[in-house]
Amino acid sequence: MYAQAAGAPGVPESLGRVGATGFAHVFAAGRPLDREDTVSDTFFDELEGLIRELHARDMAYVDLNKPQNIIHGDDGKPWLIDFQIAFARPRSRLLGWLPWRWMLRRFQAGDMYHVYKHKRRLRPDLLTAEQAAIVERATFPIRAHRFLTRPLTRLRRAILRQLKRDDAGVVAGSDAK
Repeated sequence: MYAQAAGAPGVPESLGRVGATGFAHVFAAGRPLDREDTVSDTFFDELEGLIRELHARDMAYVDLNKPQNIIHGDDGKPWLIDFQIAFARPRSRLLGWLPWRWMLRRFQAGDMYHVYKHKRRLRPDLLTAEQAAIVERATFPIRAHRFLTRPLTRLRRAILRQLKRDDAGVVAGSDAK
């Protein structure tokens, strides 16, 4: 994925493989985007441009749902560094019969939905009516994901709240550090 994304603005240069499954890239100075961040007027236009550049390369980033996957660079620009679950349409003729193009388009639509979702959260003043409409009508994969994961998320949060109530916040051995 890094090779296919090479040269895209907002994707650090790859330094190559590390071991059997790892990759190294140039450090992207910044911090993960936070729900409380203040971003420039151009931040989301630049993020959208980066995502559209990846889409033009027959890729989808796929993992924009969490703001922490977007680096808010010290330069004020968006950076993407985690391509672990990114998707690219295979170029193999052998696999040509599978619905790769259809899958790619669904993932790309999800990418844009998430860009606009983050924009709505951090810079609603810049969200266009068309972008707001996209956020209001989540794609089928996003709705299916919510349907499957929301009950588990609610259960997990309830358990964590109960554990927090039961525990006065003291972890055995934590004061020994």
